[in-house]
Amino acid sequence: MTWHKVDVRLQCSPRLRSIGVEHGAAAQQRATLVWLAILAVNAEHDCDGKLSAIYADRGYLGTFCPGVSANAIEFGAALGQLEQAGLIAREGDVLVLPGWDETWRTVKTSTARVRMHRQLKAERERQQVAKGAM
Repeated sequence: MTWHKVDVRLQCSPRLRSIGVEHGAAAQQRATLVWLAILAVNAEHDCDGKLSAIYADRGYLGTFCPGVSANAIEFGAALGQLEQAGLIAREGDVLVLPGWDETWRTVKTSTARVRMHRQLKAERERQQVAKGAM
């Protein structure tokens, strides 16, 4: 089993809400479900913010997105709306999550989480020291 964190206010995201304003509440709900599927696939396969063609396939994403038919026009529309909102981007057949960084990665254990926190803290301190030396 793989876990990934999601903000409970995800559907309140200004970008997702902009889809609702432009295309209606149903479109916003579909886009939110597809966005959750993309995040789940990214976590499941440790894609680091770049889903290769095999994982970005509508049929595969659809298995993570019950309630939205992978073959339906609405699924393709939801992908287009997410792209227009800036939540996803395409590089050929690869689906990219703009702004992805290491802090989004799924952490498997509490030990790994503590290690990552210490590494990030040390990196911030090094950056502050480097700024102070200039």
